[in-house]
Amino acid sequence: MKKQSNNQSETEQLRQELAAVTGTRDGLRESLTEFKEIQQLSETIRAAVEPDNVVTALFGVIAHLLDYQTCAVYLLAEGEEPVCFGNPEQKLAAAVPDLISDGIIDWVQGEKRPVLVPDIDLPPGEIEDPGQQLSYLVVPLAVGGRGIGFFICFTAAARDTITQQRLDTIFFTVNQAAVALQNSLLYQEIARTRTFLDSIITQAQEAVIVLDLDGTIEFANPAINTLGWQSDKFLRRDFLNLLPVEEEQQQLSKLLDSRQPGRLNITLLNDRDQRLDTDISVTPLRDELGQTLLLVRDITETRRLQQKAIFEEKFRALTEAAVAVNHEVNNPLTTIKGQLYLLLNEKDSPLRDQDRKRLQSILENSTRIAEVIQRFEQVENLDSVQYLDGLQMLNLRPDGEDDNRELPPEE
Repeated sequence: MKKQSNNQSETEQLRQELAAVTGTRDGLRESLTEFKEIQQLSETIRAAVEPDNVVTALFGVIAHLLDYQTCAVYLLAEGEEPVCFGNPEQKLAAAVPDLISDGIIDWVQGEKRPVLVPDIDLPPGEIEDPGQQLSYLVVPLAVGGRGIGFFICFTAAARDTITQQRLDTIFFTVNQAAVALQNSLLYQEIARTRTFLDSIITQAQEAVIVLDLDGTIEFANPAINTLGWQSDKFLRRDFLNLLPVEEEQQQLSKLLDSRQPGRLNITLLNDRDQRLDTDISVTPLRDELGQTLLLVRDITETRRLQQKAIFEEKFRALTEAAVAVNHEVNNPLTTIKGQLYLLLNEKDSPLRDQDRKRLQSILENSTRIAEVIQRFEQVENLDSVQYLDGLQMLNLRPDGEDDNRELPPEE
C-alpha cells in the first residue's frame, strides 16, 4: 500500500511538472505569437503612408492581445477638437468627451502608462457575468516624450486576466503605432504643402527658373511658354546666352557669382527672336548644390504703356504751350502784319524802294511765324531734329523748307 501511495504521489508530481511545462510551452507559444504580431505591426508601420492603415494595423494586433468590444485612437491638439481615427461604437464615442472633461485623460497621460478605468455609468443589470468588470482601457500616445493623444477601448475582460506584461505589450504596440501615425500625418502635411506649392509655381504668371552653380537652367515652370520658349528645349541651356546685350550679361553674371540676392531689369531674347524687357529677381538658395532661383517678369507691355503715358504727358504739355503761344504771340503778330500791309499798300507812300523791300521781308517772316504757330498747334508726332551739338529741337518745318531765310541787307 505504501508503495502504491508513493507511485500515485510520483504520478501526481509528474502531472504537475508536465502541466507546468505545458503551461510554459503555451506561454512561450503565446509570447512568440505576440512577438510575431508586433513585428508584423512594425513592418506595417514602416510601410504605411495613410493614417487609417496604421490604425487598422494597430486594432488588428490589439485584438490578439485583448478581447474588446470597440476601440479608437484620438489625437489631441491644444485649442482644437480631438481627431478620431477608427469607427467607435456610440457608447465609446459618447464617453470620450466626459473622460476628457473630467481630467481622466490628462491624468493617464501624466501617468505615462495604460490605465483601466471602470465603467461606473453602466447599470448592474447590464452585466451578464458578475465576475467581469466592464472597463475602458486608456493608453497614452507619446512621441519623443510628448503626449499627442490616446488609444481607448471598451473591454469586458476580467482585471485579473490582464497581466502587467500584457499591458506593457499593449503600451509598446500603441506607441509604435503613435510614431507611425505622426509620421504618416507629417507625410500627408508635407504632401499637401508640396501640392500647394506645385500648384502656385505651375499657375504662376511669372517665370520661375532654377539655375545650377554654373548658370545652367535646371527647372522652369510653364510660364516660360508664354514668354516665347518651349519647355522641352529650355532646360540645360546657359541662361546668360539668352541675354543679347553684353553689358547686361556681365551685370547678371556678377550678381550670380556674388551669391547675393538682387534685382535687375534686363533684355532677353526668346526662341521667336523677340526681345523682351524683363524684371528679374535673383535669390540664391542656401543649399549644398549652390542653386539660384530666378523670378522673371515680362515688363515689355508695362514699358510700352509707361512710354505711352510719358508721350501723352509731353504731348499734353506741348498742346497747352501751343495754345499759349497762339494767344500770346499770334494775336499781336496779326496786328503787326496788318500794319505792314497798310504801309505797303498806302497810296503816295513816301517809302523808298529799299524800305519797301525791308517791310516786305518783315511781312513775309511774320507770315512764316504765323505758319509755325499753326504747325505748333497741329503737331501729332514729337519728332526731333539736331539743333546744336548735344541739343535736339522739335521739328516744326515741312520737309525741304529752308531755315536760313534772312532780311535783305541794308543798303
